[in-house]
Amino acid sequence: MNVTRRRLCAALALTALPIAGRAESATLTIGLFPNLPAHRLIELYQPLATYLAQLLGCQVRLFSARDFKTFYQATRDNQFDLVVTAPHLAWLAMSESGWRPLVTFSHSVTGVIVVKQGSEITDPKSCRGKSVAMVDSLAIVSQLGLGYFKAAGLTANTDYRVSNFRNHADAALAVMIAKADCGVVGKLPFQQMVAEVQGKLQIIGETQSVPSQFVMASSRMSMVLSERVRAALVAFPRAPSGATFIKAQHSGMMVAADANALVPIQPYALVTRALLSQGGE
Repeated sequence: MNVTRRRLCAALALTALPIAGRAESATLTIGLFPNLPAHRLIELYQPLATYLAQLLGCQVRLFSARDFKTFYQATRDNQFDLVVTAPHLAWLAMSESGWRPLVTFSHSVTGVIVVKQGSEITDPKSCRGKSVAMVDSLAIVSQLGLGYFKAAGLTANTDYRVSNFRNHADAALAVMIAKADCGVVGKLPFQQMVAEVQGKLQIIGETQSVPSQFVMASSRMSMVLSERVRAALVAFPRAPSGATFIKAQHSGMMVAADANALVPIQPYALVTRALLSQGGE
């Protein structure tokens, strides 16, 4: 196990899941985009992992990473068999490392602007001179958030101060505890947060939307197996645990996807590639 994998195991450690029928020697590894804390990702994706383990007759293990950049690197280096990843990172995975799109979620990715309940901030122009919590700069929601404020005539770190946080939950928490005046978080991650967080914040605006997260297959995975996984994912909502998973995700159904589904996301992916290059990648 290399250093990156050890870090991933430490970040999100799961025991092997039950295996139905004849066990195969292979273990299917799924990398999860770290847009939420590790414990929340476990809660959300355990039903999917269990379903795939039972259907495919192999162990399924979930991994994530401590931040977006580490996850991008692990995906680029084919540390996983499958990834559930943001659309712009899906485009990079496809173009740089040959990952294949299997499915995408039907609900688009949108950023929401959140403030504390009762805040004096009621619209984007009210954020002038304020602090704004955003996710890691590599997150597509951060790009959408910057565009949202630009459309309102506000420039980052000139008209308002940006503070970046590791994930959407941390950015929302910063607004809750008054470490930031307002925040930009993903609409889907916000809906996936606990009721206590949602109840203390209110949404005052939404960004533009882009295609949703993708499940991608590594170029190392055989076409036969990847097609089995695709069919299993599309059928998952009809499984006993599938409807519960879809409801908890707030991301809609899983629909078959190919490379054409990623075409609209290319401009955002190129911005992300430039940011990674600036960081020495």
